Amino acid sequence: MKLKTGDKVRFLNEAIDGVVSGIHSQGRVEVVDSHGFTHMTDESLLVSVEFTIGTEDLAEPTPASESDKASVKPVLKSSIPIIASIDQDQTIYAAIRLLDEKNPLTTDIELFLVNNTDFTLCFSCTKRWGELRVGVNADVLSDHKELLLGVFSQDEIHRFEGFEFHFLFYKKGEFKPRQPDVKLLRFTSSDFKSGVPAEIIRPRRYGFAHASV
Repeated sequence: MKLKTGDKVRFLNEAIDGVVSGIHSQGRVEVVDSHGFTHMTDESLLVSVEFTIGTEDLAEPTPASESDKASVKPVLKSSIPIIASIDQDQTIYAAIRLLDEKNPLTTDIELFLVNNTDFTLCFSCTKRWGELRVGVNADVLSDHKELLLGVFSQDEIHRFEGFEFHFLFYKKGEFKPRQPDVKLLRFTSSDFKSGVPAEIIRPRRYGFAHASV
């Protein structure tokens, strides 16, 4: 499915309908829901809710106005690894980078998992709603590496209890085994009021930050 600006869509994993307001690189799509909130998500998590072809669909697209262009938020990603700013302290971090540091209370955020340990980390990340879970990511993260888990709008984050992580620790050869661990990460817009650097946000020690090995 190839979406375009103006398409009416529905989220596959949430009860949200909206209209595509912007198409970004790497399969990212911006959607404005019926309440006026903006969401940034992967195109694979959306389904079109319009299947009929009318006369208006065959017309030439109207060029975007300057105000429309200004409303599309650019996806900004620093090329500097977050882990480069951390001492080797054998800790697992959550790191958050604001896409628009000038508007910390409303900007979309990037959520990273930073494995600053000597272990290979097998993990899963889900959104937690009471007894229910919605998958975000699951992977194997090598030692002293980081991974972008996703881009989230702040209004989206307010609709669930937090990000739940499950960890398994592994090394090649002989090593002292570690017990599997489960941690819950919670944060709100108020955490960003003090401002952050434009390029690197030093990983903040949220819920599981002290899961040292």
